Amino acid sequence: MASRSFANLLVGTFFLAAVGVVLWWITDTSITWMHPEIFGAERHYLNNEQLYWRDVWRFFDCNVLSDECHRTRFLSYLLGFLNHYFRGAVAGIMPPHPSLSLTWPLSFAGAYFFWRLLRNLTDNASAALIGTGLYVVSPGFLSGLVLLFNPAKPLASFFVTFTLWLASEIGRKDTRQGHLAAALCAAVFLAYCSDETAWFLYGAIPLLFPGVILRRDRRALAFGFLATFPLFLAFVTWVVPYSAEYFWRHQHFDFWGWTFNIGRSSVPTEMSLLERFAPGNLWVNAATMANSQFGIAGLALCGALAIAAFFAADAKQRLLLARSVVVLSAFTVFQSLLLLRQANSVSNVLSGTFYYGALFSVFSLIVVTISIGTLMGRKWALLPTVAASAYMAIVSGTSFHDFNARWIAIHNDIYAEQIGDSFGRLDKDAALTWARIERYWSARGDASRLHAMRGEFAPKDAWLFIEVK
Repeated sequence: MASRSFANLLVGTFFLAAVGVVLWWITDTSITWMHPEIFGAERHYLNNEQLYWRDVWRFFDCNVLSDECHRTRFLSYLLGFLNHYFRGAVAGIMPPHPSLSLTWPLSFAGAYFFWRLLRNLTDNASAALIGTGLYVVSPGFLSGLVLLFNPAKPLASFFVTFTLWLASEIGRKDTRQGHLAAALCAAVFLAYCSDETAWFLYGAIPLLFPGVILRRDRRALAFGFLATFPLFLAFVTWVVPYSAEYFWRHQHFDFWGWTFNIGRSSVPTEMSLLERFAPGNLWVNAATMANSQFGIAGLALCGALAIAAFFAADAKQRLLLARSVVVLSAFTVFQSLLLLRQANSVSNVLSGTFYYGALFSVFSLIVVTISIGTLMGRKWALLPTVAASAYMAIVSGTSFHDFNARWIAIHNDIYAEQIGDSFGRLDKDAALTWARIERYWSARGDASRLHAMRGEFAPKDAWLFIEVK
């Protein structure tokens, strides 16, 4: 009993510390910020339009977030558009937070469903709590809170954790669970409409939960799930182009041309997908994702945990661990291909799990948590496992913090080019503080005071000038 209490105390302390770090960072205005793309979109919409119910058709408006009309992130377009007006409403009643977004509750809900998924996978509450603590301090999770960017990756992270949890729930039940099956198919389709990274669900769910698809009494679910991606391709091939042209006549939706760009016919200034492909480039992207999440020593710890768990596990646990490793490996290749499509050379941002490779945090930590769950039943493994987890959490959080700082510096320059002198002379080295935000917000309605105070801010803080008037 005493040892169990000590274990609960140790694991609880680890989780609360992780949550504390998250709360500390998202309230630190010196590291929370808005990407210039979102500022540009807000500058247009908040100055020129009002919000009407008919604007729900922004679901098909590819230019909402300054995208060309070829990406299939329709749910992201809609949520990004609504988010501009949400922030405008917040600025009218209280000082706005730099990265506050409608995706925030989705991110926290995603962490909750990730915890429930890990509980189902491991049947171990302590392991699930450690895995969730590692997740909330991972670059993939934190980049959706500290940086206000396109909602695509936070949406994908939510739908991936939610759908994997649904699949795990169905897999644990002996009955058909028709309502969960319908929810799974609907959520997977919405995931496809959030971001290209979520397309991996089409392979991840059968690999991780084969019983959900292969059982004879679940043929309806298998058919529904297997139909989701063909239906999605039909949707983007015929429905979306017609709708985009009908509602937004200035747009031409060209998903297939942009995806492959054969002969550079769709985008002459960019390489085709085949021209970008090279095993060496894939390796660089994969290594960057893994290293930015755990670091070299952390990767060694992950490997040691997985190996120790494999030999300590029974046959059922070993099979689950092996499947999770296969899923992680497949996702790493899939995401590396997507990163190749992002740039004309090897990933131009080398962003690892910072936003672009956000789902690596999900799939890598599934492997880690299954390993932890296998080992937690052995008394000798408690302290080494928690110590290894603490180290991995520190590396993940530090990696996120360092990359975020570099991105802020780079995008501060982009802001300066984008706004020129339209807001007067700004201080490029000024640090944003809550006191400055509150003082500026309290002067709303007084144009002369607002103008006089702008010199206290950096170019990256120009979002405040259009949200507070």
